[in-house]
Amino acid sequence: MPYMSEPQIKPEFNSRRLFGITRSKGKMYELGLSEDLHITVPENSEPQELFILAIGTLGDVAAALSDSENVNIPLLPTTLEELSFSASFFDAFIESKFEEKLKFDTILLAASAYYLARRPGSSLVMARRLANTDLEDPVDILLNWTLQSEWTSYPKNNHPSFGVALENIARLLTAHYYDGSGLEELNSTIITLRNQAYKLAYPRELLFIDIISAIVRMRVAASAWTTLPDFTGIASELWATAIRRSHFPKELWPSQMLLGKAGLFSGASGIVQMPTSAGKTRSIEIV
Repeated sequence: MPYMSEPQIKPEFNSRRLFGITRSKGKMYELGLSEDLHITVPENSEPQELFILAIGTLGDVAAALSDSENVNIPLLPTTLEELSFSASFFDAFIESKFEEKLKFDTILLAASAYYLARRPGSSLVMARRLANTDLEDPVDILLNWTLQSEWTSYPKNNHPSFGVALENIARLLTAHYYDGSGLEELNSTIITLRNQAYKLAYPRELLFIDIISAIVRMRVAASAWTTLPDFTGIASELWATAIRRSHFPKELWPSQMLLGKAGLFSGASGIVQMPTSAGKTRSIEIV
């Protein structure tokens, strides 16, 4: 089976030690312990140093997915492990309260890393922590909206460097989730935006645009409009009424994609065993 390439940066022993310190600090807040009882961070140990590793891993994977012809190709097991490590670190860093001024960015990074690691449920739980946050930067707004997966409306913003490209991506993605249209235009708009970003964007903007590109491509590849006609042999026009229902799955989760590939949406029988909240009930709705 083909796999995506590995990230260039990997966590070693000291990175995992710093992660352990970060997670322990968060657990002490979770348990309601007074700060005088919290773990003492060892001298010369700065959990913030892990941001370089975690962001590097996330950025490598986002760029690789954006460049890939097929985002459904699985990540290498080691790559998935390192991406999951990054997601868990971002999550733990939020709870540790080491740098409250970084909380907003860290939530976006955590939700993004969880999504790219094929954990959409964890991503959505994290992203919803920013559901009512007022944002100003157009790139931040688009990334947050893409993570929230609310397709009834879309952000309308101009960017000083990218013009209406961000708004066009949101508009085309919304249109796709309504009627399955716009895939070619959406893909070309993303490519154009990334080319501009690599010439004009600040480092933070470039990272977020690569993440947006990867998430949008993964969402489209997993959308009900894209997958259900293939999995069932039923044309998208005949699926339209069902897909447009407010509570019908608009995007298949990884477990549901496996069921589709196994033929369960086209009449095959099988025994399904999944963890809680992995998508069993929604799978039955599709059947």
